[in-house]
Order: sequence, then structure tokens, then C-alpha cells
Amino acid sequence: MSEDNKMVLQQIKVFPEDDIDAAAEALNDMPIKRLYMVVEMAAQGDSSGSTEAIYSDKETIQISHFYECLKDIIRY
Repeated sequence: MSEDNKMVLQQIKVFPEDDIDAAAEALNDMPIKRLYMVVEMAAQGDSSGSTEAIYSDKETIQISHFYECLKDIIRY
């Protein structure tokens, strides 16, 4: 797990605290720019709420939806 990715995920606060380690682990050593792209995809397409709600700390990204977006990015 990349400590840099974990630190970024902690700072942007789009995941529940319990999911940060799992998300960082799934990202492996993905470059930060791609990390932001995956997070943005997950925030836009998450059925739990709007992108605005996620970035304003009212909602969080569901880890299962994040994994789906990550798979899409890795596939291409």
C-alpha cells in the first residue's frame, strides 16, 4: 500500500474512516493523478448521493462502488 495514496484519501475525506485502508490497498501504487480520477468517477456515479454532497462531507463514497470504478480504470 502506498502511504502517499493513503494520506491523500485521508485528506480528501470522501470515504468512511473504516474504508480508507482498504481503498488505499486497492490502489496499490497508482499515481496520484489517477487516484483523483478514480475518486472523481466514484463520486459522480455513486447512487448514494450527489458529487456536491460527497465533497462537502455530507455523504461518502461506498467502497463497493469505488472498486467498480477502479476496475474500469485498470481495464483500460
